[in-house]
Amino acid sequence: MKGLEINTNSLNCFLVNDKKVQLVNKHLESSGITLTKREAECFYLLAQGITSKKIAKVLDLSPRTVEEYIIKIKNKIGVSYKWELSMKAMHLILETYGQDF
Repeated sequence: MKGLEINTNSLNCFLVNDKKVQLVNKHLESSGITLTKREAECFYLLAQGITSKKIAKVLDLSPRTVEEYIIKIKNKIGVSYKWELSMKAMHLILETYGQDF
C-alpha cells in the first residue's frame, strides 16, 4: 500500500491559512522571535506534520529553499533539530488554537 498522495493544488488553499499564519507569527513576536512571511508559513506547515518536500510543493519553492528557511527558523527559535522545531510548532499551534487547529 502506497502512502497517502497529497494534491498540492488543494493543499495550498487549505493548509496555508494567512490569518492563522499571521496569528502564529504575532504569538512568536510576543516572545521576541520574528519570522519572515515565508518562514512563518514553513513553521505553520511543519506544525501540521507536512514534510519539507511537500512544503516546497505547497509554497512553490525548491526543497533546498525550504531547508534553508527551516535552518533560519531553528536558529531564531533556539533549537538544534528539525524534530524539536516541529514539536515547538505543534505546541505553539495547539496553544494558540486548541482543537480548532
